[in-house]
Amino acid sequence: KVFEVAKTYIKNEGDLPKQDLMLAIAWQNADFYQIKGLVENVFEILLRIPKFQKFTGENHLFEKEEVAQIKVGESLVGTCGILNDQIIDYFNLEGQVAACEINLSTIYQLPTFQLSYKPVPKYSAVIEDISAIFNQKTLLAEIIAQVKKAGSPLVKKVDVIDIFKDEKIGKDKKSVTLRLTYQRSDRTPTQEEVIIVREKIIDAFSKSFQAIVRR
Repeated sequence: KVFEVAKTYIKNEGDLPKQDLMLAIAWQNADFYQIKGLVENVFEILLRIPKFQKFTGENHLFEKEEVAQIKVGESLVGTCGILNDQIIDYFNLEGQVAACEINLSTIYQLPTFQLSYKPVPKYSAVIEDISAIFNQKTLLAEIIAQVKKAGSPLVKKVDVIDIFKDEKIGKDKKSVTLRLTYQRSDRTPTQEEVIIVREKIIDAFSKSFQAIVRR
C-alpha cells in the first residue's frame, strides 16, 4: 500500500486556484471490498460515517463496474474503486490496483459522530486462521458474510490476512486466508465449540461457493 496527503490546485477563473487537502491511497492486488474496508477504517479515525453510492460523475480513473463515490451526509468527499487498464498501462503498474481519493478539506468542515465504548471482554478469545480456495470472482464481502452467518454468535471478528493467486491452485482461482476470533462473554470458548463452528463455516463455504478448504 502507498498513500500521500497533499494539496491540489484547481484553476478558478478570475480568482486564486482552489486548494484542497487530499488523501490518496493505492493498494496493489487488492479488490474493491478491501479498499472499501480500508476507507471505512480511515473514516473511523476521522470520526465520520461514510456512505458508498453508485458513481454518477465523469470517470477516467476507475473500472465502470467497480467504483463508488463516498459521501458523508449529503456531501461528496471522495471516490474509491479499481483503476482501469488505461491507468495501469500508463503508469506501468502490475496486477490489479485498488485506489481512493478523499477530500480532507471538505471532511474537516463536517460534523463528527459521537464515540461509544464497549467494555474490554473479561475472558480470552480463541483465534485461528482458515484458508480456502475460491473462484476468483467471489467477493470478499460475500465470504465474510457467510463466516459471520455460519459462525454466529461465537465468531466476533473476521480479518482478511492473505489473498494468493497462482496457476498452481487453478485457473481463475484465489486462496483467501481469514483470521477468526471466537469469543464468549461468560467464559473462554472450548475447543469443542470452536471445532463445531469451524465445521459449519467450512460447510457453508462448500455449499455457497464450492470452495475447497486448505487443511
